[in-house]
Amino acid sequence: MVLQEQDSLIHTRQRPTLAATTRTVIVTLLALVILCHTPACTSPSSTATLDSNFDPETTPTMVTRPVTTLISDSGITRYRITAPEWYVFDEASDPRWTFPRGMNMEKFDNLFRQDATVTCDSAIYYSERQLWRLDGYVHIRNQAGQEFLTNQLYWDQRQKKIYSDSFIHILRDDKVIEGYGFQSDEQMNHYTIRQVQGIFPVSQFRGGTANSSSTDTLASARPGRTDTTDKFHSPPPLPYRPATNLRTANKPQ
Repeated sequence: MVLQEQDSLIHTRQRPTLAATTRTVIVTLLALVILCHTPACTSPSSTATLDSNFDPETTPTMVTRPVTTLISDSGITRYRITAPEWYVFDEASDPRWTFPRGMNMEKFDNLFRQDATVTCDSAIYYSERQLWRLDGYVHIRNQAGQEFLTNQLYWDQRQKKIYSDSFIHILRDDKVIEGYGFQSDEQMNHYTIRQVQGIFPVSQFRGGTANSSSTDTLASARPGRTDTTDKFHSPPPLPYRPATNLRTANKPQ
């Protein structure tokens, strides 16, 4: 009799009551509701919405403001770029970097000596094609101290050439050359102007008397002829704007 009562008591303690079961279900449901209202549960739907609206042609994968970066080639530092803004479109059909607010670039030789400087109002670099497009007021200074100004310039790193169909203004130590159509090596030391519009002694831009050798200079830089520069000991500054407004110059018909 005693054993039967003990067994009945044991069975009674092990059998959950209806009230206890109901409390357990309610607690479980409350826990699920709380978890589903946390950011961890809502973030997958938000991420899916962002992904569905992502346009790789117009939405950059990276934005940096401002930026100063070094670019290497075969383990050698070749360029230093400084810009207010840098947008990277790596997922675009034609991947590119854009510098909409201008860029300053320093180019170095194998010994990390400054080979050239480039400044422009805006720039685009097409990474797969290795092609630069510089726009606006484009100013380049080579190692010899010569200065090149134009409103658009292309730099093809694969073919190692720089070219432009726009108006070009070249400041040398002894003369200023202006024309349309330009092609050069990457160092801007050997270049050709396809259509020369004028050759002027530097004194016309800085004041003073004309150089007596300007007649020979004119003959040596006629259209279609390569005009190779010399190195100068003290390259002059650029205290003036070109004779032709680079922003409004149109190619002659």
